[in-house]
Amino acid sequence: MKILSNLNSSDNVIEGTLNKYFTESKVLAVPLVGFSSVNSAVTTSDSIVLGISKLQGQISNVIVNFINIDGSSNQTTGNIKIGVGFGLYESVNGSSLLLNAIVSVETTNQFKLLNHGTAGVALLDLSFLTNTNTYKLPQKTGAQTFAMLSDLSGTNVFSADIPVVLSGSKTWGRWSNGQTIPAIGKTPNQVIIEAVTEFLIPTFTSLNITGQPLQIESGSSIAAGDKAFTWSTNNSSNITTNSIVIKNQTTNTTLVSGSANDGSESISILSIVLNGETSQVFRIIGTDTQNVIFQRDLIVSSYFMIFWGPSSTIPNNSSSARLLSLNKLRISGGNDILYTGTTQVNFIIILPPGKTISNVTDLDNVNANITADYVLQAGTIVVQDGGGTGTNRSCNIYVKTTTVPYPINTRHQFTYN
Repeated sequence: MKILSNLNSSDNVIEGTLNKYFTESKVLAVPLVGFSSVNSAVTTSDSIVLGISKLQGQISNVIVNFINIDGSSNQTTGNIKIGVGFGLYESVNGSSLLLNAIVSVETTNQFKLLNHGTAGVALLDLSFLTNTNTYKLPQKTGAQTFAMLSDLSGTNVFSADIPVVLSGSKTWGRWSNGQTIPAIGKTPNQVIIEAVTEFLIPTFTSLNITGQPLQIESGSSIAAGDKAFTWSTNNSSNITTNSIVIKNQTTNTTLVSGSANDGSESISILSIVLNGETSQVFRIIGTDTQNVIFQRDLIVSSYFMIFWGPSSTIPNNSSSARLLSLNKLRISGGNDILYTGTTQVNFIIILPPGKTISNVTDLDNVNANITADYVLQAGTIVVQDGGGTGTNRSCNIYVKTTTVPYPINTRHQFTYN
């Protein structure tokens, strides 16, 4: 074996396959002497220590602190960064996320930043996020502050209503630009469901008192006793339980309250007399599940009577006036027909106080105008209302008298105010 004379340095010995002067374990154990975090890009000329320093500096600049997907955080004050795994991030103050773009949860444990246009700013409480919940805010341009959200599971609610800001004819469910979503006290789930589910407003479709006519003669009464009030509604599932109220609206008196919406209620009332041409109002009131009042009125109205017909004599009191063959409630101005018959010579029209004839036409005589033939009698005739037992009413009486009866039953159409 030849012994070399220059073995004073390992540089003169070729390294073998198995026996190395520096092993991998030795290399990995070498301390990173000179390490200092630097926020800068790694280049091909960097040493391993400098390259690692730059990588750490960039990571530290991106993720100062994590807010976990369950909303927990080990920093509650100051300006921090947020990251979920190695997802996207934005700057955060405390436990609220201040975004220059809008955040959404597209899939479990994943954040995405959406295009925000110009300087969009949103305030979002991330405490609602869990590893099973997903939530997405709409894309936004311009500045906007969203109400604070909490979890989608229903344990937290909005603390403010939400203004709707949309362009053109865009809508979000049933909400359109310029409207305000009533979100206070509601969970995100409730707000979303209400947006896509139109609330069907309940109404009363009828209200009646069994056996009670809605039009009666002046001086008549709504009799005292137990009255069966009946009603019907639509969208009844949206009516608050036991919210039905029935009132005598004319006197502003509550007859019953806290009643169930079962369509009927027996109520004892006192006698109500309607004097003159007037009305009595009963009102039913309900409250819907959005705390909005709705109502319906039942109106009983009273009117004076009109009496007319042929007669053998001219009536001069209430009884004889009421014996005329035809009568009706004077609900409004209009016209009626007097049939002369073929036996009488006096033709009578009695109108309520202050009412007058404006025209009389003989329909069976080429429509001749015979208004002047019906003469308003001097003075008035007193007729008792209320079926003949009520108040005396001074009425106008018109009379047409012929010398002989009409040979045929003739129609006289009279018009009155």
